[in-house]
Amino acid sequence: MVSDSWSAPLLGFYKLNVDAAFSSSDGRASCGMVVRDCQGQVIISANRLFMGYRSALQAELWAILLGLEVAFQHSLLVQLVESDSQLAILEIKKGLGSSPPWFSIVLDNDYYRIFCGVHDFCHIRRAANELAHRVAKSHGLQDVSSVWQFSLPLAMIA
Repeated sequence: MVSDSWSAPLLGFYKLNVDAAFSSSDGRASCGMVVRDCQGQVIISANRLFMGYRSALQAELWAILLGLEVAFQHSLLVQLVESDSQLAILEIKKGLGSSPPWFSIVLDNDYYRIFCGVHDFCHIRRAANELAHRVAKSHGLQDVSSVWQFSLPLAMIA
């Protein structure tokens, strides 16, 4: 069943929500991620603007990877990863059976999944992923990552 609203992870774990926005006209993709605790408090959020992407699926897979990398760098045990991209979740769940264009991204995601303790990857509706979507859309104009601890991007708070 696909969730319509955000739900909290178990006590002592975190939930990672990710999203990407993709422009086919110029190949830009902005990825966003938010890690929250069992009370819904933002533990960390991040976004990044990428150039030269070929598809929305590629951007969504990179958003998952960005989220797991940031969680790993901050030693967060992530119980669940959620995305509103059903195709990205399906590719991640294929693991070694993933399609050739996505295989290396999926393999990298699998590496971080192990170290972050991820139990599952789930597809959710956009309404349940709104915060990650807004973080993705709040990227800067440079090809750099921005990370906020215990906060969201300033553009979202003001």
